Amino acid sequence: MLAYRAGVKAKLASVRATGIPVLDLMKDPEATKSRLIDVAKVCVEQDRADALLFGCMTMSFLDMADEVSAAVGAPAVNAGKAALKHVETLVSMGLSHSKTAFPTPAKMKAGQSVETLRVA
Repeated sequence: MLAYRAGVKAKLASVRATGIPVLDLMKDPEATKSRLIDVAKVCVEQDRADALLFGCMTMSFLDMADEVSAAVGAPAVNAGKAALKHVETLVSMGLSHSKTAFPTPAKMKAGQSVETLRVA
């Protein structure tokens, strides 16, 4: 389990699924929101979670974290927004990734432009 390997398993209340296939999440947003709230309530009431994090970007794109949070009384984090804000902070500080851990690809070092690397 990733939480175990990351050393945060003791802080993880639960991992629960909505039972809605990813490709169906946006078909009926109201039904999805209702199911998210139902699952979130179980996480808070039974598993004693004090915060919620949606597990896929499609849920983030639905932008329902505030509504879920209000319904269950615990903060729900929109992972997409959180990631974007993190990157905005790094850029505003003039920081980027580690050039040692993630060096420039050889093709780009050789002068090949990013445009030529794109897959159509």
